Amino acid sequence: MFWTIEFIYYELKQVRKVCPNDKDATMKYEECKKIVTRIRFEKAIAVEESANSVVSQIDLSTMSMLVVFSVYPKNKYHRNIFFSYRNRL
Repeated sequence: MFWTIEFIYYELKQVRKVCPNDKDATMKYEECKKIVTRIRFEKAIAVEESANSVVSQIDLSTMSMLVVFSVYPKNKYHRNIFFSYRNRL
């Protein structure tokens, strides 16, 4: 029979309830709890690898520098670049 870590964790939890003063059982329970917590965390943050990346879907040829500077004129330097670029058109 194949024993999973969750099953062992559950069994150790039951042993700890029955014998709360058993240091060996408590030590094994704590170690198993750390492993189960790590496995659950890794499973929670796991992401499927997608064949289609967002980067591959962006078409840079359709983007214009004029749009970028007209949306984000952050300071005087950016505004000067925007106006000089617009005057060249």
